[in-house]
Amino acid sequence: MSNPTTLRFKVYNTRRNLPPKIGRKRGEANFLCAFERYLLSNIFTTGYGGQHFSLSNYGIADFVWLLPSNNATQSIKSTLHAFETKITDWRRALQQAYRYSYYSDASYVVLPPSSGVVASRYLSLFQMNNIGLWTYNPITDTICRIFTPKNPAPRNPEAKSKAINVISSRIQLSKRFKSLNAFANCL
Repeated sequence: MSNPTTLRFKVYNTRRNLPPKIGRKRGEANFLCAFERYLLSNIFTTGYGGQHFSLSNYGIADFVWLLPSNNATQSIKSTLHAFETKITDWRRALQQAYRYSYYSDASYVVLPPSSGVVASRYLSLFQMNNIGLWTYNPITDTICRIFTPKNPAPRNPEAKSKAINVISSRIQLSKRFKSLNAFANCL
């Protein structure tokens, strides 16, 4: 695997639950897309991941990234990162990232710099729960790692296996789709 591969996870669009005036606002979605582009071009050069990863009973992570182990039979050695992006509500982001920490090796809250300043006043909460706190500035295209978890590990290894199985099934579907497209192009 030489390039990072983004996957599409089919989940219900929760923006449909909001009133039309609010549901059309795209600030957080644009922030997430800019953050994803940064990750794929600067941090994650191999692996698989995508936006809006849903695992039953653990919520919908804004972005996940799986770095598979070199040995295909040892999925438990693979590293899974989960990211929750918010524009302002860092408390809600921390709650959501905590849920993702059950299945991910490392879970992060990503905020714009102005919100990151406020959240960093409560850094002890992030450290106590072993949840990373990063800020991302889409204008300068830079990340500031305020806190990155040390010795990350999932809180529930069975949930991690379940998450890796969901991602692996998406990888297999993606590979099949690509081979079908290549076959169709040859006809």
